[in-house]
Amino acid sequence: MDSQQKLFGVLSIPLVWLATFALACVWIFKLQKTVRGVNLAAASFGQKPYTILSYSREYVRGILDFPGLLSENYARSNGEKPFVVPNPMFGPIVMVTAKHVSEYRFARDTELNAQEALHKILQTKWTLPDKTWDSGPSFHPTHLRKYLQKSIGPSTPDLATEINLAMSRFWNVESSNGDWIEVDLLGSLLKIVTQGINKLYIGEEIGRDEGYIDGLVALATAVVTCGLTLNLVPLPFKSIASTLMCWPTRYRRQVLIDRYLCDVIQRRKLKLEGNTAERETEDSESYTDYCMALLSAAYKDPNPAYYETENFMSRFMTHYIAAIFTTSVTFSGVVEKLIQHPHMLSVLRDEANAVLIDPENPHTWRKTDIAHLDIHDSFIRESMRTTPVSFAVMRRSAIKPEGYTFPDGTVIPSYFEVGVPLDQLHHDEKYYKDARQFDPLRFTAKSKPTDESFADRSGTNGSNTRKAPLTTTTPSFLVWGDGSHACIGRFLAANILKITLANLVLNYDIEPATNFSSQRRSFGVMNVPNRTSRIRIRQRVRKL
Repeated sequence: MDSQQKLFGVLSIPLVWLATFALACVWIFKLQKTVRGVNLAAASFGQKPYTILSYSREYVRGILDFPGLLSENYARSNGEKPFVVPNPMFGPIVMVTAKHVSEYRFARDTELNAQEALHKILQTKWTLPDKTWDSGPSFHPTHLRKYLQKSIGPSTPDLATEINLAMSRFWNVESSNGDWIEVDLLGSLLKIVTQGINKLYIGEEIGRDEGYIDGLVALATAVVTCGLTLNLVPLPFKSIASTLMCWPTRYRRQVLIDRYLCDVIQRRKLKLEGNTAERETEDSESYTDYCMALLSAAYKDPNPAYYETENFMSRFMTHYIAAIFTTSVTFSGVVEKLIQHPHMLSVLRDEANAVLIDPENPHTWRKTDIAHLDIHDSFIRESMRTTPVSFAVMRRSAIKPEGYTFPDGTVIPSYFEVGVPLDQLHHDEKYYKDARQFDPLRFTAKSKPTDESFADRSGTNGSNTRKAPLTTTTPSFLVWGDGSHACIGRFLAANILKITLANLVLNYDIEPATNFSSQRRSFGVMNVPNRTSRIRIRQRVRKL
């Protein structure tokens, strides 16, 4: 026995070295293949080729300084030519210019696939496991679009009321007696936005339950964190890594299902299966919330797996989490700009008082009134221009074996990604005058448009003086993406952002706390807000 153990000990050391050497050889082989593809793309637009060493160096840099990497390459090309950079999360990505946007904004998914790029960022196959992820194109975006188109207007008074209640609740103003209180900026906004979104997504049945809201925020945070981290893991090791890293997402999802959603879904299934009229209707307006609309779509889908509760929850949670996270992070940027430009507080307050029928009663706020909050609209749009959630937008995967080639000869090799460097585009003087300056009135009719962001699709390129609404997409304002895969939730998000800002300026005074910080850090393509940043809030006393 002792001799066998000694023999195993003697052999194990060379075996470990041999396995390490084999893995290193495989890694170098794959790296060489990747660099060849990168240089094929680079040659199509005249970029200097990479060596294995230079590619590896920029790959590592891209984890924590991706915007710096983009800025250097954008400046080198003067924003006129595409460039290719390593992306530690998604592989090499070809960054194109605003001129290329009109070419691929309506590209077919069989050539440049948007869904594949979307699922990469959250790594849904691992963070929200579901046996239907490999079943082909997702069916739920179409139904989300239909539901939101018909529900945003009628739901505006309820949404405004819900956000008003959530602010009072999570900022704990009722116990403050009019004094200043300190709150966690992003943490409190996640809960406020979640309660507001719950109104449309799940209804009042559990939408106001604090345990459900806390659980949903925790799940959203875990999915985003695990998804971004898992993007750094090579594909062969994702299964093992996800078991070790993604247990928080699976645990929190199961807690939400067991404690809250399972009973809700089962009751709705019974209602759906027993109601012939509701089962057969195609009118999303008849549903009280998005959960019921999507459940009906899953029930009618030829693939019965979509209707299974756990699989359904993965689909449902994907858009739920995306809506909560992006809206909350965006509004945290709006609050940061408001604190940095305190004179705008009274300007926004005056507009809300002038436009809204009864500013003190959110239940009287209508979608048409919210649409006329032009300064709110411009302030939010300018905040989004200067503080993006992601540094690379309109990401698409070239899924054809031969890749994708633009009319000007720009090559996207097979399974490489194409995208637009958003922050660099939004700070380019060719498109925005004084691009580095925050101008809260930039997108109002009072501001003379000198940039492409005001151009309509007919190519007037800023020759008119109409304002650019918050939800407008153009080749130089791409926060929402553009074309057939522009953000389908942008009209809901814009409504929530404007309602939340109006509620804030009408009912509260704000100022920075001691540890307030608007400094963000990058993690791959994401622009991550400071989780420890805090602000001070005081409820306003209205004059009689």
